[in-house]
Amino acid sequence: MVSRSPLDPTSMQSEPKEPEEPEEDQGGPVGEELVPSNKPEPKEAEDPDKDLEPIWEGPVPSRQVIMGALETAFAAETGVPEGYLGRCADHAELLLDWNQRVNLTSILSPEDMAVKHYLDCWKAARLLPLLGRKVLDLGSGGGFPGIPLALAEPNCSVTLCESRGRRVRFLEAAVESMGVSNASVVEARGEDYLGGAGVDVVVTRALS
Repeated sequence: MVSRSPLDPTSMQSEPKEPEEPEEDQGGPVGEELVPSNKPEPKEAEDPDKDLEPIWEGPVPSRQVIMGALETAFAAETGVPEGYLGRCADHAELLLDWNQRVNLTSILSPEDMAVKHYLDCWKAARLLPLLGRKVLDLGSGGGFPGIPLALAEPNCSVTLCESRGRRVRFLEAAVESMGVSNASVVEARGEDYLGGAGVDVVVTRALS
């Protein structure tokens, strides 16, 4: 039998301990109960122009074709100012060119445009009291009915109100390049602008 001294190192060894796992960081003060956050994750801002992608691509009809369609559509009309159809053709050419990049109109054939856009607006101009009036075109889009009304009655003031940025850029380009001196463009929602506009006549083709 082997006796061991109390100072024998082998008698002082203890059983190895298992390493302790580190406590998880609770992300807050010790002893404080964690409450799950109900704060919604931030959403990406929606593009207000997301539905304005062009829906048609193709060659713009010649001016001769556009003028022919306008002359046919207006054949039965009286009192059409000299040069009015040519000004409408200027707008139609610009509209169809821009429509390859921005969705401005789904009416694409010169014949349909002549009747459904320009003749329709001309008849409205004959019925509305526009002389000397301030006219507001709400949701002007491609410029209907505001630009044809401004061309039909130079002695009225037409404001083209549109909230979609890309359509606003088109309206600004149209008014400037065509030299429509009695028309101006405002980028705003109708309900925000209408209250303080101080207008005599409000017209619109479509609102969303």
